[in-house]
Amino acid sequence: MANRLLTNTVLDQIKSMASIPVSQGRFSDAQLLLMAKDVLDTIIFPMLINVRGGHNDVREEVSSDSEGVITIPERSYLNGFNKLKSKASNTFLNEVAESGFEDSYFCYYFIGDSVITSLQSEDFVMTYTLRPPQLILETDAPKVVSFNTTTRQVEVDVETFESSMDVIGQNGYTKALNVGRSATTSSTLFTLGGTIVPSVGDYICAAGESPLIPVPQEVIGYFTRVLCSRILQDIPDVEGFKQSMEIEMSMHKNIVEVLKPRGRKSPIYSKHPFINSGRSFRRYR
Repeated sequence: MANRLLTNTVLDQIKSMASIPVSQGRFSDAQLLLMAKDVLDTIIFPMLINVRGGHNDVREEVSSDSEGVITIPERSYLNGFNKLKSKASNTFLNEVAESGFEDSYFCYYFIGDSVITSLQSEDFVMTYTLRPPQLILETDAPKVVSFNTTTRQVEVDVETFESSMDVIGQNGYTKALNVGRSATTSSTLFTLGGTIVPSVGDYICAAGESPLIPVPQEVIGYFTRVLCSRILQDIPDVEGFKQSMEIEMSMHKNIVEVLKPRGRKSPIYSKHPFINSGRSFRRYR
């Protein structure tokens, strides 16, 4: 059974739903992938984060400099993060206003694309939401054929010459970021850096790319419906668009109910004042 999250599977379904002719050059696979990325960025990810939270989160080790400054990872969603924990003390830091920073400990505040922490030259674990990837066709994505846990030599089925790669699990979520390579035997056989142990069937793509839609299986139907509505609007097919929007709105209501938070709520922190007043926002999950 085909993986419903694969871009090729989704595009085939979209073409059928919107009745796009095979010869229709206006909606090439490349164009549809760009539209799919836009739907992820503007509709699906905001919905998932607002309703459920903890979606597409990754953990990354970061360090503060001698001034206590940490640069927020460039691939973090909204240039924010969810949690910041000191490795030495195993303590989570709290956000404070810049005016109260000097009187606090185990704290931070935002400035530009960085955070100023009360702990200098220290190592942390930052949990943040990974920005949606650039979508590529599954046929262009190197898939793991074999992996030797002793030598860390990996074989993939599509040529790749990337020096910085992401390991993407078959569920669409990223297992490891910015993994390097060494001791290249061929374009499909090389030694994988880091400590990640990929499974056969995982994908090793250029950093920031993925052949899988990073959403829960239960959301993929809504995702394809939203994309179908966009296409019908663009054709334009007025009656088809109207019918598709009615289905989309019904699906949205149902999916929001299904996606209610799984457990205890926790805040997301970001420096963007346009979302909430002040230097940062807390959106409680």
